[in-house]
Amino acid sequence: HPRIDERVYNHTIVTEAWRLTLYPRADADWGELFDLHDDPGEHRNLFGDPEHRMIRDRLTERLQRDFEAAPDAGTELIAKW
Repeated sequence: HPRIDERVYNHTIVTEAWRLTLYPRADADWGELFDLHDDPGEHRNLFGDPEHRMIRDRLTERLQRDFEAAPDAGTELIAKW
């Protein structure tokens, strides 16, 4: 793909209770955190809510750990459309 750059894409982790999305090129204080039990339609972004900082930090740590563990897909161009 011509935009092979992990920083372009968002990074998301979803658990039974939460969805956290980080945008690597955005400011560090911007992202998305939704409580899937209380807000299944994802209308209230809790990312900047101080009451949810601990869950945000815990999910961020888990996402970063798991994302780094993913195998490198490489950058070889195999086809053009």
